Amino acid sequence: MVLVRTLLALALVGCVKSTAPIQAPSPGQVATTISLATMQSAHGEALPEELSGVLQDALKARNLELKLVQAPGSFAQRHLTAHRLAWLVDHSDGAPMALMLELNARRYDNLGGRYRWVVDVTLTLAPTGQPTAAQTKRFSVPVHLRHAHQGATEAAAASLPLLRRRLEAALNSFMAGTATP
Repeated sequence: MVLVRTLLALALVGCVKSTAPIQAPSPGQVATTISLATMQSAHGEALPEELSGVLQDALKARNLELKLVQAPGSFAQRHLTAHRLAWLVDHSDGAPMALMLELNARRYDNLGGRYRWVVDVTLTLAPTGQPTAAQTKRFSVPVHLRHAHQGATEAAAASLPLLRRRLEAALNSFMAGTATP
């Protein structure tokens, strides 16, 4: 009986169609800042190498170009997302959109010989000309790592599949001019 239910669930999931990306009316850059924090450091952890590829793919599918803006060491002193977004808008160099990705990885527990982490994500999109119209999405991604030496960077890398889906949905919502839960 359990096998039948599992096969039925897999068959239904296989039928789900993904929505086509909503295209920007004209090509443009998206000023982007990414930060990865842990309980020990407020900012400055190494980012997974795959993260920029995920961002580039999601933006390229929407006729947009990634423009990375390196956050300074003092970025951690801006404690609120609104303050960090204001900094990004000030340093966007004419890009029409701003994307700020704040990741906070924390080790949670040991579970069956694996190390459980949670990556809290705050994803903010805003037109640089009107930062008060920002759309912010907050979500958490549970991650299980195999080894004790793996840290925040590996936890962030393991969260990328869900992060990609949420980023694509947020971009579609933003490009359509609507907010989704």
